[in-house]
Amino acid sequence: MESPQHPDRVFFLENLEKLRGRLGILGNEIRTAVLDAVQQRHDTRAALERYMRMAGSNGAVRDRLAVIAAELETIVPPDFLSRFSQSRVKLLPRYLKALKIRAERAYVYPEKDKAKESQLKARLAEFEEVANRVRLRPTREGLDFIEDVTRMIGEFKISLFAPEIKTLFPVSDKRIEKKLREFPE
Repeated sequence: MESPQHPDRVFFLENLEKLRGRLGILGNEIRTAVLDAVQQRHDTRAALERYMRMAGSNGAVRDRLAVIAAELETIVPPDFLSRFSQSRVKLLPRYLKALKIRAERAYVYPEKDKAKESQLKARLAEFEEVANRVRLRPTREGLDFIEDVTRMIGEFKISLFAPEIKTLFPVSDKRIEKKLREFPE
């Protein structure tokens, strides 16, 4: 950091006063969200490892499970606490439950999983292109846009791979495509 900014004492004390009596509650909410995400990640990882052992030398199943294991690392990267907002951390258990269901189904029907994943490929490529442009010149608007599309893609994956979880809002490939077109060049 070239010139670190020190917190304004008055601002800090004013915020501390606003939060008086609620700080413990807010801290507990954050702790609970993080622990739920970490526990669900552990459960999903354990299920993936179990299916991988059961797959033995079945290459098709092992390939699908490897793809799903890589997605697990994308959903919950090692630095998720420093990268994700509290609202996003609260959503992680849903996405991880859906991934666990996907792993179970991919173990039984790897070709179905591959077919469903192909429905995502074009949109994910478009999203990465937009996300890379935002990363080159990050703005609050661009980062919020990326967060919105990331959430839409997460919900779309739920609708494809674990529809019994139900999406939080209506989502489809067409809606994601339309949203991506809204991004200013």
